[in-house]
Amino acid sequence: MELPAPTPLTRAMERRLIAKLSWRILPLIFLSYLVAVMDRANISYASVQMNASLGFSAAVYGFGAGVFFVGYSLFEIPSNMMLARFGARRWIARIMLTWGVVSGLMAFVQTPTQFYVMRFLLGVAEAGFYPGVLLYLSQWFPATMLARSVSRFYIANPISFMMMGSLAGLLMSLDGTLGVAGWQWMLLLEAVPALVVAALLLLFLPDRIATAKWLSADEKDWLEHHHAADHAASGAVEHDFWRSLANPVVLGFGLTCALVFMCGNAISYSAPKMLMQATGWSLGTVGFAAALTQIPVALAMLLVCWHSDHRRAPHVHIAAMIALAAIGACGMALAFLTGPGQAVVAMIAAYCLFNAASSVVGTLAIPTASAMLHPQNRAVAFAAINTIAQIGNFLGPTLWGIAASRTGSFQFGLGAIPIILLAPFGLILFMRRGKLRSAVRAAVGAG
Repeated sequence: MELPAPTPLTRAMERRLIAKLSWRILPLIFLSYLVAVMDRANISYASVQMNASLGFSAAVYGFGAGVFFVGYSLFEIPSNMMLARFGARRWIARIMLTWGVVSGLMAFVQTPTQFYVMRFLLGVAEAGFYPGVLLYLSQWFPATMLARSVSRFYIANPISFMMMGSLAGLLMSLDGTLGVAGWQWMLLLEAVPALVVAALLLLFLPDRIATAKWLSADEKDWLEHHHAADHAASGAVEHDFWRSLANPVVLGFGLTCALVFMCGNAISYSAPKMLMQATGWSLGTVGFAAALTQIPVALAMLLVCWHSDHRRAPHVHIAAMIALAAIGACGMALAFLTGPGQAVVAMIAAYCLFNAASSVVGTLAIPTASAMLHPQNRAVAFAAINTIAQIGNFLGPTLWGIAASRTGSFQFGLGAIPIILLAPFGLILFMRRGKLRSAVRAAVGAG
């Protein structure tokens, strides 16, 4: 069926419209994700004191860090379906409220079992946030601008690590104040922003195009036309729930993210300890150095996502970033073999490269899949991709902790990462040529 003609807008009006969307929507989403990553990953800094205070081994900590993603995975799809039913404003605010409460309670764990339970509940509380936000943005921004819009809120990921690195030493220096340990102060104080942002979302986040009072009728028509055109260009058809889960696009991007995230999370949750071990620096110095590495990470995300949209070649960009992540992991492994002076430069440069590359993959994956999916499938598909990805997020810290406990160093894990990354590198290029979709369809037909 021929699409209705769009309401004519000049190029200047189109640019103003996209700028209006960006300023009305992205700051709140950015702030939400900033708090999400901080409350999820601040345990990496807390562990320096917490593990010694509570007697947790590397294996106990690794499993606890990873079990977050079990709860997250189990409730991803139900949460995204609820978001589609109740609207992004209410549901994302609910997510932030519950994870703020659970994140604060994390400060009171005393045993490994309590640690596991609270990390699991934190995952349940946050489940659906990231795919829900991506689903929400796909309903506002045209497909050719989606990766750029995602990168503008996803830079909250490196910025949150920058903030954690800067604040970790300060907050944990409160150790003993009012009889509370430093790691407990950090977990308690960093939970408060989630409660504040939840209220801001309820007050200011718009639900959908049709109800946005700050959009004119012509602007609404222009956006609706472009979303219809993107749908027609994708050639995708609507599937039921189970066929959406088995979609080759979902499986391929889910597995790619799972393998990349497995490697990325393994490193990120032990980065402070690794840097301290390789350089001999204090926690405060390491935190400051780790914070500085996030500046090029954020810039790389913005630049690569802009270039991917401009060149219309997201698969190639994802494959290139996976290759760079493998090079970064090799550099970190070699840093342990050098002298203390060279180790500082080698470790920080390699960590920066790895973090930038793996972050870009996470930014591009679902926007790339979005262009290949029917709009009615996206709530389930986005959540399913992220659910598969969380398997890697769980396995990474868990296997990393076991390897570190048994070998007494991080070198074995760092050496294995480039080998693991060969699989997603080959898979994303395989998907680019359309062979994965054909192979799955042939297998389903034969079955």
